[in-house]
Amino acid sequence: MSLFRPAAKLRRGPALAVLATSTAMLLSACGSGSGGTTPGAAAGSGSSGSGSRSVYALVSGTNVPYLATYAETLKKEATASGATLTVLSADYDASKQAQQFDQAIAAKPSVIIVAAVDTTAVVPSLLKAKNSGIPVIASNTGVDESGKSFLAGFTGPDDVLEGKNAATLMAEALGSQGQIAIVEGALGTSAQINRSKGFVDELTASAPGIRVLDKQTGSWDKEKARSAAANFITRFGAKLTGIFAEDDTMASGAAQAVADAGMKGKIKIVGIGGSTQGFDGIKDGSIFGTVIQSPVDDAKLAVKAATAVANGETIPAEQYLTPTTVKSANVSQFTPEW
Repeated sequence: MSLFRPAAKLRRGPALAVLATSTAMLLSACGSGSGGTTPGAAAGSGSSGSGSRSVYALVSGTNVPYLATYAETLKKEATASGATLTVLSADYDASKQAQQFDQAIAAKPSVIIVAAVDTTAVVPSLLKAKNSGIPVIASNTGVDESGKSFLAGFTGPDDVLEGKNAATLMAEALGSQGQIAIVEGALGTSAQINRSKGFVDELTASAPGIRVLDKQTGSWDKEKARSAAANFITRFGAKLTGIFAEDDTMASGAAQAVADAGMKGKIKIVGIGGSTQGFDGIKDGSIFGTVIQSPVDDAKLAVKAATAVANGETIPAEQYLTPTTVKSANVSQFTPEW
């Protein structure tokens, strides 16, 4: 069953009740005697004294709109139940995240949740946590194969599948023929690596008439994506018929570059995320389609996994969100979460 619901159903249903129950269970395992919540974004913002348990969430960058909503949802889930939670943002700096990992390990929390800045650079920190007896859940972004054995489990999107769904949208938009460019996310993140892989693999398999001319990172940033797209337009001109941006923030930036060049409608844009910017672009015709990834469900799935781990349970190695494809025909059925 999809974790996404049409707008009228987003806030209802037994699934959310189960999640609420799980969060309450997390408190019994992770809450301190005082029941305080400490959702800080800076060093030392959380308390985890020897008599209490806590959860540390190490987020790659809360300056990114999706992850800002993701982090806020983690905080709300903990606050609603009184859990002690510390959120640290690495601002897409792998060395900073390594330092934050050391800080978290020193605090001896019962669980660490990490959205890794870099899939490979995070592995030594995962080993440190395992050697310290602290379970780690990778959430939102995965880790390199060499680090998977150090995890309690992974929760979040299937980025390869999302990339494949985006490729299907692009093939539909172009009639399976054309020349395109890709605006990638922050290099080294699992989302950037796997969305690119899924997208290119699916085009190769089902739409070989579409050729990828070039790739350039936009680092999940609207202005950087606008600049990258403008560069593609300058270099390739009328040959360019499509742009795949690996999230909606960047898709919006690419759409701006296309509009600035007077080529709206001539260059089809596909994104991933299901954000307000993405949906608005679909509605005004500047973006052809997107693939929903819910930051709210992403965070809730991580909390549910943390609940189980804190209670001494074994969780599945991988728990994925279910993506939903959105275009003009069904965009009115959904409400954006970021």
